[in-house]
Amino acid sequence: MVRLRENRSIRKSSDMQSSNNSKSSILVILLFSLAALLSLYLGVLSGMNISSSSDKDNSNVVNCDEFERKANIKIKEKTLQSELEEEELIQQLANERLKSALAFISESDKAVPKADGTNDDTDEKLRFGEKMSIFASGAVSVDKLEFKKALDYGVVDFHRPHDGEKKAMVFYSSKKSLPSNKVDAHSAMYNDGKPVPELSVDEAMKNCDSVNVVLTHPEKDIAQCTAIVGGYESYTMQHWMRYNAEKKGSKIDRQHPLVHVGRGKQANGIDSFQPPSTYNIEEHWKDLLRYVNSIDSVLNELKPIARGMKRKNTVITMVCNKGQATLMMNFVCSAKAKGFDISNVLVFATDKETLDLANGMGLTAYSLQKILGKMPTGEAKRYGDRIFTAMMFAKVLAVQLINHIGYDVLFMDVDLVWYKDPLELFHNDESLQEFDLIFQDDGSRSIRYAPFCANTGFYFVRHNPRTRYLFTALLYSGDVIKAAKSHQQALSALLSEHSSLYGLKVKTIEDPEQLPGGYQFHQMRLWDMIRKIAIGKIVPWIFHMSWTLNKADKLLYMKQFGMWYLRDECVDKSSSFIVQELSAKSTPGGIAAPCCSAEPLITCYYRDKPSAKNCNDSPPKDNRERKVEFWKKWMDK
Repeated sequence: MVRLRENRSIRKSSDMQSSNNSKSSILVILLFSLAALLSLYLGVLSGMNISSSSDKDNSNVVNCDEFERKANIKIKEKTLQSELEEEELIQQLANERLKSALAFISESDKAVPKADGTNDDTDEKLRFGEKMSIFASGAVSVDKLEFKKALDYGVVDFHRPHDGEKKAMVFYSSKKSLPSNKVDAHSAMYNDGKPVPELSVDEAMKNCDSVNVVLTHPEKDIAQCTAIVGGYESYTMQHWMRYNAEKKGSKIDRQHPLVHVGRGKQANGIDSFQPPSTYNIEEHWKDLLRYVNSIDSVLNELKPIARGMKRKNTVITMVCNKGQATLMMNFVCSAKAKGFDISNVLVFATDKETLDLANGMGLTAYSLQKILGKMPTGEAKRYGDRIFTAMMFAKVLAVQLINHIGYDVLFMDVDLVWYKDPLELFHNDESLQEFDLIFQDDGSRSIRYAPFCANTGFYFVRHNPRTRYLFTALLYSGDVIKAAKSHQQALSALLSEHSSLYGLKVKTIEDPEQLPGGYQFHQMRLWDMIRKIAIGKIVPWIFHMSWTLNKADKLLYMKQFGMWYLRDECVDKSSSFIVQELSAKSTPGGIAAPCCSAEPLITCYYRDKPSAKNCNDSPPKDNRERKVEFWKKWMDK
């Protein structure tokens, strides 16, 4: 009994001290307990055997010696078998206890911190302390590019990323999410005098059941702070800034307290996101009223048109008015010269002249006048002017209507040409199949288009409930479009919100060699790539002449860069003029036959703009104080 009490006392003592002793002490105590337990079991077993043997000997006292001898043999055999069975049972119990002890020690590798932040078996402190453990139990860093590849969240990077953002930080909300490797997990949790461990994305994220991705890049020369606060989960960012809130357009000023602002508020005082005015709202009501009153008949007319022209469930849509019709005609000429199938291109015309020209060029066209009423027929003089803004709502309709009736949509502006059929990219590239929307990179890194920097002049939309509601929401945002003078800004805001709210999968193609445009055209530091396109060493899918002031400049740049296929006699001419003056009526190809060239019509205008041939003898466009030439001698080979 004394031995038993001592053993129980030892076990009780070891239980009370296990949370405070080191791992080696725990192991010694547990093994000692196991040894004591084994001794206890063996002692009990021996006592049982002695008692059993004694009882059986007394009960078998007879006068016959032979009977006594045989009985004793049987008793010994039975006792031996019983002893073996008891020993086997004791061994099993001992093994189970030992396995349990080792598992406890293994679990103790993730040491339990005390209230003061120190570890029981070391003097190390938690990296972030107990009071932040709900969202920062530990942290590691991973390579940013590897992270973006593993979790492709679709956004583009800055054109020249800072060295200080080549890594991403991963915070762990609990011990369960820590890396599996014990050394890495310990270093992630505890301040061991070293930076947080750098791991591969697979190692860092292996035990993460979910991941929240936060993107941030401070404005240049701004002392920005980022606060992560435990609380009700939020998927939007609150923005605060020091400025004089009573003075409109006030810049950052440390003399003032922090004030809650919208995400469009910048250090220079400009606020890129202003709510629509009463006038914008009420004018949009008129647009919506026309839409609602005509939508049933419009959809009934569009359904058979789309059904008859779709290619792999995709309809290509364009929007055009009379002022931009020349660019639309050039697209048709370039596509015909290269043999592309454009039978599924649907032009949404905002006036009758454009409707006739599109039909004359062999395209399917549909008039939007029923929904839009009277629209400007002239060309926009610059980005954001009255005509430009008026055409933005038409561009929304061109996607919303076709997407709503069940088709994928490739929307294109008219100021581009194909080098390869872009539908092959969107239909066949396996890396793009998971995305709902795929955009050309606009090039701008303005806060207005963050974070996707989506160019709304060339993008692909898969029909599904997420995209259908996205463009319904954009339709309802016509007042925002009027206020911002662009549907690009309104759509960019909705992309961010719907990505978070509904899981909309958005992708902007960052590789400029696939979908180059005006941004690359005008950036001299990117001209090596443009030169390779000019001489055919790089063959992109399309070239979009965006980032250009107006139609007049677009024509000159496209002619010089080998993108122009429309003959001069058809430029800015009506369909009736072309039919009458060029005898197009008798031509099988309609007005396309006399208007289109089979080869690009290249003309030099400026030596400091990209060109498809040597234009170094031409005057400069922008660089009059220094000699800048696009064409290089190696390009002549």
